[in-house]
Amino acid sequence: MLAPALARTQTGSRAFQCLHNARQLAAAIGMYCANNHDFYPPNPDDGNTVPGYNWCPGEAGKGESNEFDPQILRDPTRCLLAPYLGASADVFRCPADERRGVADGQTALLAGMAGKTIPCARSVSMNGGVGTVDASWIRSSSHSGKPTVTVSGPWLPGSHNEYQTAWATFGKATDFRTIKPSQIFLLADEDPYSLNDGTLAVSAGAAQWVDYPATAHNHGGAFSFCDGHAEIHKWSGNNLILTSSAVAIRSAGAGPDYADWAWVKDHATQSLH
Repeated sequence: MLAPALARTQTGSRAFQCLHNARQLAAAIGMYCANNHDFYPPNPDDGNTVPGYNWCPGEAGKGESNEFDPQILRDPTRCLLAPYLGASADVFRCPADERRGVADGQTALLAGMAGKTIPCARSVSMNGGVGTVDASWIRSSSHSGKPTVTVSGPWLPGSHNEYQTAWATFGKATDFRTIKPSQIFLLADEDPYSLNDGTLAVSAGAAQWVDYPATAHNHGGAFSFCDGHAEIHKWSGNNLILTSSAVAIRSAGAGPDYADWAWVKDHATQSLH
């Protein structure tokens, strides 16, 4: 009953399509896991475009090199979800993300696309505590070998620590032993001023924002979860409303803003102590 009613308004229609996109991406990740011994795709938090080492390549935030380059998301060597999405890149973009600009990157090289104005390529990022990396990336910040090492979730302690062990991370679809996959978010739409690489970093050890979930759906953001379901979460406070790309790490504050941070933290990880 709710879905058709939601779809009848412009705002509701965008939210409805966004949730559809979120479920499609979650299903694609599920298929990747099924074909790769339950390992999640690589999520190295570096925006790399090296073939085979990113679930979602490039830097897609405001003014960045792949902001208007959907073609890179259709490249099955660089975007490891592309084979499961039928070469469609539209699912990576929230319908409420209204950024438009001149085609760049691989898209600009296509015949007839140079100089054309197109929608932005991507709005979505993966939970920084979910996914894999290759051992070479951990040792030397270069990529080689199979991405079968669980991400450490380096921002989870509250400041960057590449080898943190205090907070749970999830490298395989079978890693959910003390928490349900329905409780951990997989993907989230990220605010365009915060968006860069394919990772949404969460601070769990300190009440602060590192990366910022989007607020595009009537002050709510779209999330998919590790069991495949998707939902719009409505925010209580105003700390996630960004008006500038110069966004530093900032305190989650108190009251409603703290409640928003706590919800994200509780759905990103769990304490191991």
